[in-house]
Amino acid sequence: MVLALADLCIVVASNDESCLNRNLLASPMVKAGVRVHVEREAPSAAVAYNRGIASTSEPLIVFAHQDVWFPEGWEKRLEKAMFELDQLDPDWALAAPFGMSRDGVHLGDVWSTSLGRRVGRAVREPTPVRSFDELVIVMKRASG
Repeated sequence: MVLALADLCIVVASNDESCLNRNLLASPMVKAGVRVHVEREAPSAAVAYNRGIASTSEPLIVFAHQDVWFPEGWEKRLEKAMFELDQLDPDWALAAPFGMSRDGVHLGDVWSTSLGRRVGRAVREPTPVRSFDELVIVMKRASG
């Protein structure tokens, strides 16, 4: 999969403009033009995300918390991961940068604002997990 910025949108539930502006909206890929759909005052993240799905049309939807900041080059790493996923399973539906393996190991290398440190373990290729952390989840719209 060759990923263009126009193929990607970010959907975020927000209840704190300052946090949103300081983090997600300050991310380099957002500044480069990735569309962000913000749902404000939704009664739940599920409602916000479903509204976001209905209000966007890009092939890849990135659901992200308002306090997530995507570092320089994140979209290139995403493109590589999507290509690898398509090779392993063209019918994949969800991916995430952080999750828990079937044997209870935290996979992915992310910064935890609440813990003030990096958590997880880097992986070299897409790896099946038992669960995702909801800080960022990528959905392939075509998966239904």
